[in-house]
Amino acid sequence: MAHVSSRSFQDPDGIFLYQMDERGNRIRRIGGPYPSSEAADEASRAVSAEMGERPVEGYTERLRQTNPGVVGGQSPIPDQYRQYNAPGQPGLLDEPKKKEEEKGTWGSVLDWLIPTAEKSETTGFLSSDQSGLLSTDALQGFGEFLHETYRYGNPPPTLKLGMLKYPDAAHVVDLGLDKRHRISGVRGRAGLADTGSTTGEILEIIADPDTGRGYDSLRKYYDDQKKKGYIREGISYEDWAKTAKPLSEGERYVSLPAQAKNPLRPTVWSHEFSHLGQIDLRDKKVGGTREARQRMTDIMYPSFRHPEEIESDIKWLEKEGFEVGGEAWMQLYENTQLEHKYANEELKAMGKTPGGTSNLQLLTDWLEGGRTKEGYNEVIKKRRKENLPGLLGVWNKTIGLFD
Repeated sequence: MAHVSSRSFQDPDGIFLYQMDERGNRIRRIGGPYPSSEAADEASRAVSAEMGERPVEGYTERLRQTNPGVVGGQSPIPDQYRQYNAPGQPGLLDEPKKKEEEKGTWGSVLDWLIPTAEKSETTGFLSSDQSGLLSTDALQGFGEFLHETYRYGNPPPTLKLGMLKYPDAAHVVDLGLDKRHRISGVRGRAGLADTGSTTGEILEIIADPDTGRGYDSLRKYYDDQKKKGYIREGISYEDWAKTAKPLSEGERYVSLPAQAKNPLRPTVWSHEFSHLGQIDLRDKKVGGTREARQRMTDIMYPSFRHPEEIESDIKWLEKEGFEVGGEAWMQLYENTQLEHKYANEELKAMGKTPGGTSNLQLLTDWLEGGRTKEGYNEVIKKRRKENLPGLLGVWNKTIGLFD
């Protein structure tokens, strides 16, 4: 058998290695995604030298195990995540599992994002006649979160710890609202369950106007929204209550409401899953609050697709007394680094590689641009014109605030 011929191509969802036929046509993806064509070509040369004339399946398996060139030094994509084939983001290599092969009542995260019609009576929240509940952007949010985490192999240590230990913790909560109404101020929640369900955990942070506290009853919440005309037409309390995923006392969960103002953002999934990693480190002596450290982590590991999203984290920290570059800010940064150190120690004990290294360049550019997206874009445009090195106009350097 001849060597497997492969070449790198840019797809809408990343750069991948493709097996090529004798005429130079693409057959299928065998490796990726990679941060650059150069990294993909390097992987192609390395696997060809190592695997020789073995079957293409051997190439694919090896490329899954070692993915050279990915920022931060990527470890293999964990097996438990291979079942996820996100809508609009078909970047991973495995075919989605067939229904008859799935086991367990709850299945994967995406079973909750897109439940099947057969399951709609007992699981999920989207029955076959309610296809307009979530926008395409919302459905792709979790897929984008997973895709970016895998693509760059550079998740925060706490996020990696949380996802590896609790891959099935996520659940999208249906609040029963029609598409005209959204819950403002509630992005998501993660922690140790004490209400009995994922829906109950979200309702606990939505104010009951009669008590001023969070709702402690699904029935009371439903009745209140029904009276205001907010509940989707045709959905009864009994049908809606079935969409709640049961949780045992103290069970880890990550819940995001489908009807948030900007639902299911990738950065919110990252934020909430990181909380699970933090919870597993709660016996470690790390200063500051869990939420403050996570906000700092969000800034240290930002979304380069959506740079403006760190502004809400900066504002939150400023409101709590952390002036950018001030003494309290610097102490919080040190506390967050210590938490990441502990998370990496836990990952090492699990036989896993450490989380990625932070990139504070976006914060530098955001501040230099006056904390507006327009100003940030001008900073990036100027750097590109000056032809400085880096990926998409951004490169790793130590930010002055943290020297």
